[in-house]
Amino acid sequence: MSLTTLPRELRDLIYGFALLQPSRIRQRHKATCERSQRERGQPEQPPFIPKPLPSFRVVGSTQEPAGCGCAKRRLDLLLVSRQIHAEAAPVFWSKSTHTFENAEMFVEDMGRLRPEYRNLIRHICIVSMIPEPLLRHSYGDVFPIFMSRVWEHVLSCKSLRTLEAPPSFVEFHADENQRLGKELLYFETLTILTITCFIWPRAETRHQDTVYVPYPLEVPLDRIKHEEDMIELVRVGIPRHAFSINNAVHEQLLRGSRCRPPRALQLRLCDTDNEVDVTFHDGTTVRLEFLGLPNGPKTHSRNVRERIMAKHPDIFWTDIRG
Repeated sequence: MSLTTLPRELRDLIYGFALLQPSRIRQRHKATCERSQRERGQPEQPPFIPKPLPSFRVVGSTQEPAGCGCAKRRLDLLLVSRQIHAEAAPVFWSKSTHTFENAEMFVEDMGRLRPEYRNLIRHICIVSMIPEPLLRHSYGDVFPIFMSRVWEHVLSCKSLRTLEAPPSFVEFHADENQRLGKELLYFETLTILTITCFIWPRAETRHQDTVYVPYPLEVPLDRIKHEEDMIELVRVGIPRHAFSINNAVHEQLLRGSRCRPPRALQLRLCDTDNEVDVTFHDGTTVRLEFLGLPNGPKTHSRNVRERIMAKHPDIFWTDIRG
């Protein structure tokens, strides 16, 4: 029995399992990746963070950003046959959250994409760990042209439902924000995505590591239409929200004393247990997700097994059990 002889409903389920993955922000390194941690308790920098940070291509440079391919999707299934490509491609392009490490990568990838695929995209996430003033300095006089290309590609995705983007995309591009609701008939949600870094203590050592906390803030569609509301949101609302999160994390998780270690050490967070509730001064409780933590015992053991299997493929799993 071949894949094409199965009922279409089953084939669609198989396409989803094979092609759809979690958002790139929440993926981990593969066991065989050189950036995957080998020792227990060692932090693991997320795949979407280039190494070293920051690392991005300057205009005219041929140097590739230092990163890895762990967060890239494998699309081999689309090359099996014309029929499978015709059936599976819409599943991938329409149901995936297409995440880009920065605006430059978004422009390059979208510029190479066929219009028929671009029109299927529903969810886009643009992550930027580089402040816009630094990007402006890098691009110089061509920066406005570059940003116009970014928004041109965003608005060319006619089926777009959700867009996650850094605060600078909203603050400095009010006209384009308003076009989202006018030109994209199916657009539903604009989310301002901010990623903050914290210095995190490591258990039983004096080392400190960097962890990353993404906190998305959804913007109602009716607010996108008003330029004054968007500017106030970015210049007042988001910094106030970020200040509350920073205070809560430092006071409730990172602050300690000689007699009492920080709560962060007591929690012993890992990749499978990485969410913590914090409370703001006004009594509001939010759940924060921490990225860049060490792998948990189960993940560490699984990675060890996968590395052994990759190095010695002729050894059966029963020979290395235990």
